[in-house]
Amino acid sequence: MVAVMHDVLTNAEKALARSGCQGEVAEIRQLFQDAMEADFRGAVERLTGRKVIAFVGANHLEPDLATGYSFSTRRPDLRSARLW
Repeated sequence: MVAVMHDVLTNAEKALARSGCQGEVAEIRQLFQDAMEADFRGAVERLTGRKVIAFVGANHLEPDLATGYSFSTRRPDLRSARLW
């Protein structure tokens, strides 16, 4: 499963990036993804009914984008997934 999101930076992160702290903002975003990985995995597992074996996330500051890739043990059965 792949999630691509845009406009994810907070106002504080945007201000820091504008002031030249892009590296620090990228590091904070990565730390957040690392801290939330179990929650991200759980959400994908609940939605797809499949065990997530790996989660990979990445962020880009300009343009403001974030991606999350979840790899499962089997192909997800999206017919039974509750996406909304």
